[in-house]
Amino acid sequence: MNRTLTIRPLMIAITVSLILITGCQQNNQAEKIDLKGEITLIDEEEQLLYIDGNPIMVENPDAFQLGQQVTAELIDTNPYEDWDPEQIVVENIDFIG
Repeated sequence: MNRTLTIRPLMIAITVSLILITGCQQNNQAEKIDLKGEITLIDEEEQLLYIDGNPIMVENPDAFQLGQQVTAELIDTNPYEDWDPEQIVVENIDFIG
């Protein structure tokens, strides 16, 4: 039997396993973010609150006012580098001053 035919399926299996393991590890990463800044935009329809231009989803956008200074404790569950408000978990928002 040709040795190349035996090695090729093994290499494919190892490659697929590495891709699956790497993908699973990326999904488990979460980053804690402490965001301090000014509310620059409120989108009540989309339930988005923008803190210094960074959007986060909130249940009660009408409880906030433009220009308020806040500190937000967030968890970013997105395995990628981009900011995705649907992947940001809001743990707490405190008003400053």
